[in-house]
Amino acid sequence: MAVWHNIQKNDETMKTADTTTKARDESNKNHFRLPLKFSITLAILTFLFLIPQLLRSASYLNQFTNERINEYDEIFQDNDEYIDNFKSKDESKEGFSACLLIMDDNHRLVEWLAYHHYVLPLKHLIISVDPRSMTSPKSILDRWRKYGMIIDEWSDENFGTPRLKTVGEFDITKNYTDGELTDFHRWRQTTFIGSCMRHLQELNKTWVLLIDTDEFIHYNGPNGTSNDNGYNSDGIPVTYGSVKEYGTLFKFLNDRQEKATLQHTLQQKQQKSMAFPKCISLPRLTFSPEETVDDSKQKIIASKTKEFNTTMLDTIRFRKHGKRNAFGDNRWTKSIVDVSQYKKNEIKPNPPSIHMPTKDCFKWLNDQDAIFRVNHYIGSRKSHASRIKDPRHGYKTAAPPLVFADEDDSIREWMDGFIEYHGNDQALNFLQNAGVVGKITT
Repeated sequence: MAVWHNIQKNDETMKTADTTTKARDESNKNHFRLPLKFSITLAILTFLFLIPQLLRSASYLNQFTNERINEYDEIFQDNDEYIDNFKSKDESKEGFSACLLIMDDNHRLVEWLAYHHYVLPLKHLIISVDPRSMTSPKSILDRWRKYGMIIDEWSDENFGTPRLKTVGEFDITKNYTDGELTDFHRWRQTTFIGSCMRHLQELNKTWVLLIDTDEFIHYNGPNGTSNDNGYNSDGIPVTYGSVKEYGTLFKFLNDRQEKATLQHTLQQKQQKSMAFPKCISLPRLTFSPEETVDDSKQKIIASKTKEFNTTMLDTIRFRKHGKRNAFGDNRWTKSIVDVSQYKKNEIKPNPPSIHMPTKDCFKWLNDQDAIFRVNHYIGSRKSHASRIKDPRHGYKTAAPPLVFADEDDSIREWMDGFIEYHGNDQALNFLQNAGVVGKITT
């Protein structure tokens, strides 16, 4: 009985404890119910209060972002009226085309496009970015698209994936030796220019420029081309133009072509043959990476908010060059090709060399026999070494220590004409970030 009594007593104690626990739980519910309602109400009021603040913050952030974009690149603020005026005075569709391969050369592409659009004039560009390149030229190309230049961006699929007998098709995910990568690069070069020329021929284009971003076509005077008697080897008088004039090279070629046609007709009657060349080979003149300080040639382009020192440009910055006609200094030629003078199958899809894109081009040409030349700028040591994925040995180190004694300033005239043609503000827009290695990456 005592045991049973104790059990009953324990049951009663547990019931009492259970009742106490329920009472406490109920009390706790009542205790937390008020703060929960208060918290929800406070959250709603806070949200309603913060909406205007968030909107103002978003507006400020948007304004800040726009300011940063404008600060980075003024080209997004081009004046529509200027674009219309530019197109009206540049309405001629006649001019040069070009085929250009590029790899991490954005800092050079800015100057290259500005120069060749002005001097040739360059109207149609087909460009292909090396698949191993770490940067994209799109923002630079867009500057010129809105001004009427036709720019086509090709990938390997447009002209064929590089293929070597030893390792098969190029695969960007694989590791290759420097020698294999160099062979892929050369395959890409020749196949690209062959396909590009054939495509431009189908579009009824005429002169096509085949050079690199560190090369600038220029008149080969006053030290080239038989200046003593004023005649070139084709017997046509040479009257040089000036790169200060817009479209000077195309005008010069047209003038010579008209004279050649007339002379060819006269000589045909004498049973002689002299046609205007289909390919004009361009000897190269290499410029040293040694900078030449010359304050008299320095020019500042200034707008309301920015300024640009033209000594950032390779054509202004480097003046000393190698010896003319010296193969060791200048190496093989480059070319301009009139694709309209060829039959459909005469332009090969994979020519033997970029230095001989057609059978009519000369891989080597004496300087004194050339009307035009190519100024080849090694560039600053930083610029030269910027292609960190280029497999060729020369681009894995700083620029070679070439020190040349001869100087040439004649190409610098283009900048005076360019500024006069476009005005300070627009010239500054076109040259934004020229020469600044690594500045333009998208």
